[in-house]
Amino acid sequence: MEKDKQITILGFLYIARGGLVLIIGLVGFVFLAGIGVFTGDRTAFGILSLIGTLAIIVMGFLAIPSIQAGIGLLIRKEWGRILALAVGFVSLIDFPFGTALGVYTIWLLFDNEAMKCFAATAQEPAVPSQQIQVV
Repeated sequence: MEKDKQITILGFLYIARGGLVLIIGLVGFVFLAGIGVFTGDRTAFGILSLIGTLAIIVMGFLAIPSIQAGIGLLIRKEWGRILALAVGFVSLIDFPFGTALGVYTIWLLFDNEAMKCFAATAQEPAVPSQQIQVV
């Protein structure tokens, strides 16, 4: 499999992982708030809703960099490669799936051929010279 295709797959894996983490956080919030409603106790509802809110905030902080890294990899931006490496290194402690994703990320994105995929897009001008108008 060529490196360009592997980078695309890795980008989708990061987006899927981030989305899954957000969904887990949302389900946890709904579950905890639901328990609070089920008990009928206003104090229990307030405390469990607060814990659920804190949980979804933490899950958001974990998921957003993963989604951003995936998007950066898909559009072949150097910042996406660097962010994916950072998230990959942190993911190594999340056994077993995070470890596998982290090892795959490090193996793939430190490869010279993969680095060339990002170097090619870094050299392209942001605005083509034909579209620049001097007033």
